[in-house]
Order: sequence, then C-alpha cells, then structure tokens
Amino acid sequence: MRHGTDASRRDLVLKEQGCFIVPAIADGRSGHLFVEYMVPASPEAKVPVVMLHGGSQSGCCYRATPDGRAGWQEHFVRAGHPVYVVDLPGSGRAANQPFEMPLRHLPAASIEQLYTRSAASCMWPASAGHDQWPGEGVRGDAAFEQFLLTQYGSLIEKTPALAMHVACCAALLKKIGRCVVLAHSLGATAMWPLAQRCPELLAALIAVEPNGPPFSDIAPVGDGTTVSRDWGISYVPLQFDPPIESPLRLLEIWNQKSVTPHRLVAMQSVPVLVVTGSASYHAAYDAQTVEFLRRFGAKVEHMELGAHGLSGNGHMLMLESNSDEIAALIASWLRNAA
Repeated sequence: MRHGTDASRRDLVLKEQGCFIVPAIADGRSGHLFVEYMVPASPEAKVPVVMLHGGSQSGCCYRATPDGRAGWQEHFVRAGHPVYVVDLPGSGRAANQPFEMPLRHLPAASIEQLYTRSAASCMWPASAGHDQWPGEGVRGDAAFEQFLLTQYGSLIEKTPALAMHVACCAALLKKIGRCVVLAHSLGATAMWPLAQRCPELLAALIAVEPNGPPFSDIAPVGDGTTVSRDWGISYVPLQFDPPIESPLRLLEIWNQKSVTPHRLVAMQSVPVLVVTGSASYHAAYDAQTVEFLRRFGAKVEHMELGAHGLSGNGHMLMLESNSDEIAALIASWLRNAA
C-alpha cells in the first residue's frame, strides 16, 4: 500500500521505532510472529496498543490505507500510544513458519463482494449501504489493486494455528507489559483465550468485527448450521468458572438462553469494546457475540458505528474513507476505559 508524504505526516515525532521477532511454543511446536513498533515522543505516557490483523490479512492493514492515507498505527501513535503492529504466524513477515499452515485464498471476485464493492453484490441486506470503500472496489481500480496485493490467505486448519497465535501473543505481552489489544475479525478468536493467559497484562480488549457469531457462521460466509467455533467465540478452548467441561456443554448452555453462573475466567475485570460497521455482513450478528460475552460475565460495550454518525462501512473499515473518524471514536472510548 502507498504511504503518502503530505505535510501532516512530516510532523510525526517518534521516541523510538523498530521491529523484532517473538518466538513461542504451542502443543510442542515452535513458531514466531513479527512486530513493528512506534513509540511517540510524547510527554504523556499512554498505554501501548497491540494490533492483530484478521484472516487473509497482515499487519499491513494497520500501516496505511490502499489509497495512500495514514493507517490506524499512525493515528494511535499521534494520540500518544506506543503501537505494536503484529504479523501473526503464517502471514506477512511471519509467513515462513517451522510447520505448515495451509491457507485458502479468496478469488478477486469474492474479495470484491465481501470487502470492497458489497453494495453491488446484494449478498446481505445492509450491503446496499456500503459506500465508504475508497475507489470503485473492482479490478483495475488503483486502491483495489493495492489491497489485493496485500492478501495472503485464510487459515484452513484454524485450531492448531490459532493456538500458536495465542502462545506468540502471550510472549509478546510479557515482553512489552500491560497494553490494549485491538484485533480484527479472525484475530479476535485468539484475543479471548489470550485474555485468560495473561489478564494482568491487559488494560482493554477492542474487537473490530470479531469472527462470529457464536458457534456457527451464517450467510454470506456460512450456512448457519455447521459448528465452526467449538468454544462459541473461539476455536481454541476457553476457561469458565465454574468449569464447563466440553464444547457440547457450552453449546447447550448457550442454547438455553437463560442466566448462567458460568463466567469467562479473567474477563470480568478487562473492559471490552466490539466495533461494527453499518453496511458489513457483521451488522447482522455482532450483537450475538456481544450477548455471548455479556452472558458469561464480560464487561462489554457495543459500538455500532451507524449510531455514532459513521455510516456505510464494510468489514475492512480500518481501510475505508472514514477510517480516521473511526479510529478517533475508538481512541475516545479508550481514554475512558483504560
């Protein structure tokens, strides 16, 4: 993606910047992630923000937009936060892993339908309102071609891969200390078990259109009947108090739709924000993810962008024309939450 040189960028002053690798072991296998960081030269120390990308993506989605504007990395640095942008195992500069991570690549036509030109696809009711993607969102358009070249592939065998993601992210948090974790889409399924591994290192969790809804995918990416995430909002095990002995028992409790004494371990003390675009396919079901978190004891707020005057956003909202306004809204929540 292009990274412009307008005057607004030239006044960005950093105390430190760089990159490093974080290794970890999960289920007897070794892996690693890649981290690029910026620390602002700000007299006011603010909590660091770790940014995790979603499926088929890399940390590139936070560094710049496909039409050349500054990305969320820079926005949060300007707001005074040290920012750590991660390439998760299997993606970007962490693609070369000691073990195989099979990927499924979406064709350009599917990327157009889901992410960049949803208004023309009519694949879900809210898609008609998708008007924030910069450019035409089709092959041949400069912004689309930039975005297309950043696509890697979505994990096929999600459970072992995400176990490695969790292990590597836990190692990262132990290295940098207490922070906020902001995750998009598939990245959020690693965020929930990460909170259980090191809750003392988490100031807040920000889930941007988290992979969902609980248990089964619905249109346009699933049929709504096949269990996709055994642990509701995660592919890897979640811990409850009192314990829930199996995914089947968790699904039974969820289907009862009643008050339960079971609480997600360590999630009651960490504020959670779920962010949803008004024209995304997530608009139909992110509320169910919020309900799952609330029912099992998490302190969660649902930021539906349309209710805040920001309409027309699809799933890749951090890359869209009003990305700065969305980042500002999230940063405002963060000032009060962490």
